[in-house]
Amino acid sequence: MERLRHLNLKKTGETEIPKGLEERLSMKIDQWAAEDENTQARHTDTTMQPGSRTIRFRLVRIISAAACITLIAGFISLWPEYRTNKAQQDTFDDPKLAREEVLKAFQLMEYSLNVGREHLEHAEEITNKSNNTLYNALETLKTLQ
Repeated sequence: MERLRHLNLKKTGETEIPKGLEERLSMKIDQWAAEDENTQARHTDTTMQPGSRTIRFRLVRIISAAACITLIAGFISLWPEYRTNKAQQDTFDDPKLAREEVLKAFQLMEYSLNVGREHLEHAEEITNKSNNTLYNALETLKTLQ
């Protein structure tokens, strides 16, 4: 500030400006602006503050490891039940018992199909009644015209 007070403005008006200074300054300012835009673009692309990417990466690694450990622990805890559960076996030692189980399964399937067919027949009756009513109403409209 001291130096500025002693600056004589008349003398600065007489100072010669080197040739090409304005172009060089303009180019340097453009270069700085481009660098500033590049750094801003990098920061807006990540939408994170510097250093938070490593924190996110560490957090993802920790969560992934915890999920893997949980899955492995669950599998280990259920493994003995899976191996000893008789309901999951798909074979029988006695062929007569196997035949009876198959017949029970077919009877259950037949019952379910019959119930479904009854519902379809009922729906078909309702649809036929609706179609007949609509057809009669259209015929009545045709005769009125």
